[in-house]
Amino acid sequence: KDTSNELSLTFAEGFVAFVASAPEADAGPDAEKYYARCADAIQSYWHLREELARTTADESELAPPCGIGDVAALECCAHSLMQLRRAGQARPFFEAYVEKADQAGPLMAYHNLPDSFLLQRGLPKMSDPDRRVSRWKHRAHAPRALFDGRTALCAICSEAGDIEDAIAHAEAALGHAAEDDEKLTAHKNMAFVLRKRADADGSSTKDEDLERAAAHENHAAAVEEAMKAKGEKVDEKTNRVEGSAAEDAFAGGPFASGSSEVQSVNADDDVMAEEVSAEDGGADE
Repeated sequence: KDTSNELSLTFAEGFVAFVASAPEADAGPDAEKYYARCADAIQSYWHLREELARTTADESELAPPCGIGDVAALECCAHSLMQLRRAGQARPFFEAYVEKADQAGPLMAYHNLPDSFLLQRGLPKMSDPDRRVSRWKHRAHAPRALFDGRTALCAICSEAGDIEDAIAHAEAALGHAAEDDEKLTAHKNMAFVLRKRADADGSSTKDEDLERAAAHENHAAAVEEAMKAKGEKVDEKTNRVEGSAAEDAFAGGPFASGSSEVQSVNADDDVMAEEVSAEDGGADE
C-alpha cells in the first residue's frame, strides 16, 4: 500500500503542475518551472508503476488516480517534455499516447450533460470532480489532441532522420485535421517530409514523392487563400515541421497548454449538448 500511495502522490504532483502550466492558470514566466515539475514527476510515476507491476496484477493500484486514465497521463508528460525542448525523451510518451488514444477512440462528452439527462438513460449522476475528470479525458482523446500529438511526432522523427516514421505521423495528423489551420499545417508538413525523402540519396520514390508534395502544397495554398478570404489569421510558425528544431516548432504554440486548449469545450461537446431537451436544464457545473 505504501508503494501504491507513493505512486498516486507522484502522479498527483505532476498532474497538478501540468494544470498550473496552462495559460488559463496565468502561469506566465513560471510555466517552464511547472513543465519541469510535471515532466519529472510523471516520468517517476511511470518508472514506479513498472516496479509495482512486477508485484501486483491489480490494475486499480497501477492506474492514475481519480480515473484520469493512461491517455491523459501520457499526453501531459509528452507535452511537458516537448515544452522543455527534450524531444528525444518526449518521443516514447507521444508514441504510447497516440497508440492508446487511437485504440480507445473519442469519448462521449458526458460532462456537459445534466444529471436528469444521464439518469433518464440509466447512467449515474456526475459530481463536479467527476465532470472535471471527464472533461480532461475527453480533451485528451479528441481529434485536436491527436493532431497535435501526431504533428509533434512528425517533427521529432523528421529531425532524427526517421523519415518513414515522419511521413506516417504526418499522414495520421492530416487524418485528424478538422479546422482550416490544422489542414493548412498538415498539408504543409506532408509536403515538407515528402520532399525531404525525395531529396535523399538513392530515393526509389523520388518522382512519386515530388508529385505528392506538389499536390499537398496546392491543397495548402487553397486552404490558406480561403482562410484569408474569411479574414482569418494565418500562423506561419506554430506546428510547422519545416525550418526549425522540433522543440522550437511547438514552443509557445498549442502544446504550451498541453494541447490546443486545456479546458476547452470541443466541437463534439456541442453535438452532445444539442441532444439535451429544454426541460433537462444545464449541466451541473
